[in-house]
Amino acid sequence: MTMQSMTKMPMSMPGAMSGMPMQAMMPMMMATMTMTMQAGQARCELVAAQGMDKMAFQNCCEMMKLMVAAGMPIVMQAGNMAMMCMSDKPAASSTMPMMMPMMPMVPSTICTVRIDMQGDKMVCQMMPGQGMDAGVFDACCQLMDKMMQLGLPMTMMCNGSPVMFCTV
Repeated sequence: MTMQSMTKMPMSMPGAMSGMPMQAMMPMMMATMTMTMQAGQARCELVAAQGMDKMAFQNCCEMMKLMVAAGMPIVMQAGNMAMMCMSDKPAASSTMPMMMPMMPMVPSTICTVRIDMQGDKMVCQMMPGQGMDAGVFDACCQLMDKMMQLGLPMTMMCNGSPVMFCTV
């Protein structure tokens, strides 16, 4: 599915959106994403999609960066698979259980993430978290990458609000 056809879709996307009511104050963030695997790490590069305000995109990325630095987890979801990404600072683990009561997370899908801004694109580097098998992490990333190539949108959620949909 191309970005153009996605932007023409009505806001009530059946199925994909049923589990998460959109917050009225937050516009739907659209980004295009490329994912590369290197040495057991996943590197995701996100740029604002066509028609997406670059300034809004950068503000959104900055917000996610600050949330991660503050120890908030980001949940990446594609299809029926979710991965939780945390800051690589150990202090974050203390705030996690009370902040995400709604998602019983399997430890095998918790990874660490580092977010950087490079010009007008956001770069996320993800590594397997403590207790996460590197093979499982690789498989998760390859699965998400394949889902996006097939046109399935991926949602990044932070602090309960859906932040972006990413398709390749």
